[in-house]
Amino acid sequence: MNNTTKHLLLLNSIAGFGYKKLQALLGKFQNTADIIDSISPSDFNIKNIEQEIRLITEEKINIVTVFDKEYPDSLKEIHSPPVVLYVKGKLEDMGESTIAVVGSRNCTHYGKSMASRICSSLAKIGIVVVSGMARGIDTVAHKETLNSGGKTMAVLGSGLKQIYPPENKRLAEEISQNGVLISEFPMNMPPLKENFPRRNRIISGLSKGVVVVEAPEKSGALITADFALEQGKDVFAVPGNTDLYSFKGCNNLIKQGAKLVCNTFDIIEELFPEIVDKHDAKREESLPDIATEHRPVYALLSKEPIGVDTLTEKLNLNSQHILSSLLQLELAGLAKQLPGKLFVKT
Repeated sequence: MNNTTKHLLLLNSIAGFGYKKLQALLGKFQNTADIIDSISPSDFNIKNIEQEIRLITEEKINIVTVFDKEYPDSLKEIHSPPVVLYVKGKLEDMGESTIAVVGSRNCTHYGKSMASRICSSLAKIGIVVVSGMARGIDTVAHKETLNSGGKTMAVLGSGLKQIYPPENKRLAEEISQNGVLISEFPMNMPPLKENFPRRNRIISGLSKGVVVVEAPEKSGALITADFALEQGKDVFAVPGNTDLYSFKGCNNLIKQGAKLVCNTFDIIEELFPEIVDKHDAKREESLPDIATEHRPVYALLSKEPIGVDTLTEKLNLNSQHILSSLLQLELAGLAKQLPGKLFVKT
């Protein structure tokens, strides 16, 4: 690692430091060494640069600075791009077909189902899914993308040695093998509250557009959407029950002009029209091959759980017929039983 990169690691560790500040300092000083000498050591969050470098080496992290050719062009265009990126994985393999999928940590079954469905379809047509590896929608987005054979980018609000949430350590390792982990923070930076808005600007900056699957009125997902709008990116939102607080943010985004998303086709026809010509994205919406007697039950199933009694009442059929249909739908992979004798469409 050359001295300039070491200097940039130190400068990047200063709270609130960004590319514009670096440019201003480079206009004042001859080189990065002079900049380092002008700053108090107490301002650096990295107290021992050699220890930081050892961690970077041990964890097989690539350091990509804003001056490197590997640095994503899309990030250079945002306000105050990160000076340094800590990258685990092959950033060069990600390409430019990227979409961010974000949402609430405390999400509903419907929100998880929509995130799963969208990310699975995106993965199958070669779109890279970007998210923040938080609990809830973010975790579903990463996992479903990997399960569908796709690539995903996780942008962390902590250092790469401090995976958060801790239960996602195994997921982080899987992502590093089939995508990339990215952070602008020093290796041992904890997941401080103020780090996450900074992380969100990178999520949107790396993406062609942002899909908000589920979000209350005040959430990190909406901050990501705001950054996307500032960066001139498209924002998409999945509509939800107007009585549910967790969907008020999405519904408000739609009222403000975000594109309503019912399926993956709604996203790619806007951002990647060339892909629409190669892939029939509407196939996921086609009616499955179901025996006639089971179609009424299937038609009432959705991503929100429903009970046998409710189905019996609405269809005016006996419970034995309902249970028989549900069993056949389960065997066909079209329905799933949840605890409490509740059923959802898969």
